[in-house]
Amino acid sequence: ETLLQQVWDELGSQASGGLFVDLLRQVFPGVSQQRAEKLANRLRAGDRLGLRVEVETDAELKGALGGYAARGDNGIPTIYLNGDWLKSASADEIRAVLLEEIGHAFDAVLNGKSDTQGDEGKLFSALFRGVALNAEELSALLKANDGATRSIDGKRISLELASKAAPTDRTPPQLTNAETDESGSTITLKFNEALSTTTAEVSQFAVSVDG
Repeated sequence: ETLLQQVWDELGSQASGGLFVDLLRQVFPGVSQQRAEKLANRLRAGDRLGLRVEVETDAELKGALGGYAARGDNGIPTIYLNGDWLKSASADEIRAVLLEEIGHAFDAVLNGKSDTQGDEGKLFSALFRGVALNAEELSALLKANDGATRSIDGKRISLELASKAAPTDRTPPQLTNAETDESGSTITLKFNEALSTTTAEVSQFAVSVDG
């Protein structure tokens, strides 16, 4: 609960800045300024969006580190965490997964039942934490399908899964605007000042991949 509280506190603090709204609109394309600002205001006020967090076994999650369900086994939005993984995971790894699943919850708040293409939760987590993503990683996230079903407490639940630990490297990308990497993919990076108070380098940028 202490780490979870820290994550919510961090989100509430960063939601006070305009960069956070920009980040939401970049991760969730098509979301209006008004809707993004409304979510930021809720976070700033300490609203946890009705999210419940539960710890399940590795067997129930089938090896996934975590998962978000718009309708959990209790009928409300729920984040499930792998209890066996939690025993050995670092604080940074747990924070990354929590932010990933909260990112999925943001998508549900902003877009309802229209799920953003790709693994928007992992993308939100990475950009919020200032993680440098290369062309291959960005392309994979934008194309990923993280949807699955799991049996939890005897009920089949639709989840958006965190299948592996999110990267925790905070080295800023070396690519500049419209630079092409070795794979031939064009990546547009628009750098801004650090979004997260825990990150000294870049923590927010606009991303587009053509390839």
